[in-house]
Amino acid sequence: MHPIDLELQHLEELYDKLEIQLEKQYQDLKARRLPGPDEERQAATLGQQTIAAEKRIACFMRDLEADPETFASCRSKVASRAALLRARARHVLALIERNAAGLGQLRSAARESLRQLHVGGQFLQSVRGYREVRPKFIDARQ
Repeated sequence: MHPIDLELQHLEELYDKLEIQLEKQYQDLKARRLPGPDEERQAATLGQQTIAAEKRIACFMRDLEADPETFASCRSKVASRAALLRARARHVLALIERNAAGLGQLRSAARESLRQLHVGGQFLQSVRGYREVRPKFIDARQ
């Protein structure tokens, strides 16, 4: 197997892992659960691996284009796999945009909840003096 085939296969596996991770992240966002530190580390590692694999493939492609006879023999196969990978990359980007929108909605809901909590706290502070001078128990016999 040619090294570029191995790199393309590795990138396909990374895209599979990214899609699974992004789907899990979306389900967590729908459940209003934010990722933990371990999940964030795993996501960062996976992102770095994907970027590194894409860079290696770009280097292989430059090397192949420099050697016309080798490039001619594997051009169609590499071109079709590259087209599929571009489509997968667009799909991963769409998932990232969807998750970003979900995170934005979660943040705005959290801000609204904090605002309501703040308004409630202000109300309690405004009636504090009234509550302190009022008797705790009222005797019905009086």
